[in-house]
Amino acid sequence: MERNREFYPMITATLRKLLNLTNDEDLKDILSIILTYPNYTIPSEISANPLVGILIDELDRQYARWNKGGNNGTR
Repeated sequence: MERNREFYPMITATLRKLLNLTNDEDLKDILSIILTYPNYTIPSEISANPLVGILIDELDRQYARWNKGGNNGTR
């Protein structure tokens, strides 16, 4: 029987700082990226925000550590 694991981002110090730096207008979009990662979409209105790039880099780092075996979430 195959077991599926689900990725949950950790709220690290980096993510806390990013959330504190995010203005109220973009906070909803930033949170939706965190909640839907790795199947996220970046809204066009915040795609130029440099904090989004840092957020994706941090989530990519966490996902790579979580998915060490390269099995994309299945065990």
